[in-house]
Amino acid sequence: EEAIELYNGKLKIGDNNKTILLLGTLTSISEKGKTTPFYFFLFNQICIKSDGALSELLGDYCQRIVLSSPGYVINYFIGNEDVLKKYAEYLGYELYFKEEGTSTIEYDFSEFKKILSLSLVHEKKYEAILRFFYEEIDKSMKNIE
Repeated sequence: EEAIELYNGKLKIGDNNKTILLLGTLTSISEKGKTTPFYFFLFNQICIKSDGALSELLGDYCQRIVLSSPGYVINYFIGNEDVLKKYAEYLGYELYFKEEGTSTIEYDFSEFKKILSLSLVHEKKYEAILRFFYEEIDKSMKNIE
């Protein structure tokens, strides 16, 4: 219901319970073990429009989305650098605090890169975009320092 409201422009996103519950739904994995295209689209809209306190929550959700459908997400990044940079910004923020011991994000940067790279190891077409994505995450982490 909230996903449809967001799609129709009737749900105002923010740092509130309704948005947080929606983020949980949008980043949940379908029965096929993948993120659905509709949820992926809506999640990206939140990432693009987010600011303030909500932005500080998105890193964990970005990590979930990327790892749930790595080929789909990374392929999308090839033609959507603005979205890649938002994910990198949110992930970098959260991963920085993971290294400081104050984040509950599941994987640190090293683990995240390893899992993602291994899941796409046979996909040579993703090597350049993955390298760029990791560089953007690293840049985001360094900007916090």
